[in-house]
Amino acid sequence: MADLLYFDRQDRELLKMINEIIDYGPSSDLEHKIFNTKLHAHGVLNLTTTHEYRMAQAVINLLGSLNKTGSAEDRLAALRTLHDEVLHSAQTTFRYNTGRVLIQIMKAIIRSRHDEATQLKLIHDFRKAASGNPRIVREFLTRHHLMEMPEEWNQLTMDHHVHDANTKGRKSATHLIMDAWVKGIRHLTVVYYNYVELAAARELLYAADIMGLTVRIGFELRATFRGRYVDFIWTPRGFSDTEDFLGFLAKPTVASFLGETRKASLWVQQHVMKTLDVWNSTHAPALASELGITVPRIEADAFLAFVGKGQPSLLHLAEIIHKTLLPLMQERVLLLLENGASETLSEEQRQLIARMDTLTPTVIHDTWLRPDRNPDLPSPDVPYLDGDSDDRPEILCLSVHQLLERLHSIRSGYRITLQLAGLSVEDVLEILWDGQGIVTHLELFNVKEWHDGNLTQLKQINEIQNAINHGDVMQLKQMLRAMMAGFDDSPEGEERRAKFKHILLHIPELQAMYRYVPLHSHFGTDSTSHLGNRYGMGLAVPETLPRNARKRLTGNKFISPVTLPIRVGVGYRENYREQ
Repeated sequence: MADLLYFDRQDRELLKMINEIIDYGPSSDLEHKIFNTKLHAHGVLNLTTTHEYRMAQAVINLLGSLNKTGSAEDRLAALRTLHDEVLHSAQTTFRYNTGRVLIQIMKAIIRSRHDEATQLKLIHDFRKAASGNPRIVREFLTRHHLMEMPEEWNQLTMDHHVHDANTKGRKSATHLIMDAWVKGIRHLTVVYYNYVELAAARELLYAADIMGLTVRIGFELRATFRGRYVDFIWTPRGFSDTEDFLGFLAKPTVASFLGETRKASLWVQQHVMKTLDVWNSTHAPALASELGITVPRIEADAFLAFVGKGQPSLLHLAEIIHKTLLPLMQERVLLLLENGASETLSEEQRQLIARMDTLTPTVIHDTWLRPDRNPDLPSPDVPYLDGDSDDRPEILCLSVHQLLERLHSIRSGYRITLQLAGLSVEDVLEILWDGQGIVTHLELFNVKEWHDGNLTQLKQINEIQNAINHGDVMQLKQMLRAMMAGFDDSPEGEERRAKFKHILLHIPELQAMYRYVPLHSHFGTDSTSHLGNRYGMGLAVPETLPRNARKRLTGNKFISPVTLPIRVGVGYRENYREQ
């Protein structure tokens, strides 16, 4: 507590104000006026409040409105107020970077709601950064892992593959745009599975207009290819403004096509709900027996409420299961420690705690929810095959050529990106040939797929891309002959060998597809912003754990001195708190 003496009255007043707004929302007429977007950020408010006070309120108001169920109009109004405060009221030439730091610090303050010492430290940082002093702001940029961006806001920064809460992401469209701005991203492609609601598209594009980002909407679609699915991102382009794009979505031909693709999403959602039934009836009782806890049934209505406006996915299901298990596992740990110190735990008890700690959403998904873990259910990852009889929509039965022709007929201006996860260089070349030049981009790097080990031939794929773009006939011939030699003597191998021989004899046609417009590359994270999904620990030590017991479990460096891998908080990077 001695550290608290270093904070002054202004720090404590700002802390009180922030926590009151976090807990109860704006309470005074002045606060409501600050959030009124009809009032400019300058004027009478400058005479009654400080810049840091207004900035703090604007950030809190925006972050408080960023939820899946709130009004899009409220979120956009809050974003506009914050943008005006950041860019028009800041008395500094370093306003972009200052605003980015202030938002990042305020997010950390809100996350630390019940840790007064941490909040006071962050508030002190917030007030220092609010001065806009470039030296101080640069220090905080480094501390919060943000790159300095030019104040002209002309940097070339992009992410061509992210998701918001309308698919499987965690953040609303407005929240996604705000965080992209904080990270310094100027060009963004937000990807939706199969279709997008007009309201979601409108919120996303208007939020981007407010923050000065270039945003495109992409549709992730699937086509059958040699007994499996390959994924494309269709990104219509060539629109004059937001309303022009929304008008395009409303056109009868486009609306009809998106109606077909919506059926694909609904069919996948049926699989998710059937997987939920299998979890409740089979997997949950088995896990309860293993861990010695009672695992409650997850009702369908509760699951759909948890998903919100997004498209229910197995990722969502893994997360609600983890959320349900977490307090039960924490209680189990407390019972194990009830009658002794952690040093007295038996080996069996240690293994039980370690087992619970491994149950992250990713592990839950991979162990019980993946389609191959439930073979009695028709897999959404395996195309319809001859002799099968399921009710999948026709749009999920199209070949690569059929799907690309459909997309090409809808609009002349587009980008179609082939996702490379799980594809060999032979697959990519064959798909490009089948597409007859309609594929415009390769997703040459995807952070999620790279982390999962699904991008094994990027170098070879990049070589074939360069050979096509540069018109290098000799290299193309060498690569084609090497591919043909690698096919086995199975019927499929012989069929592919004959097809590649045909391509070899028609290399000029392959070159002509990309003679005037080269085959470009896209790079994306495939981010859903689900902290803790991949890197977090499955078991969190609860705040209510007695101080001495919690210290024995966590130590001063998060990791227990008795080798129990339990950390304070669930999540990665942002959710870890310094002791």
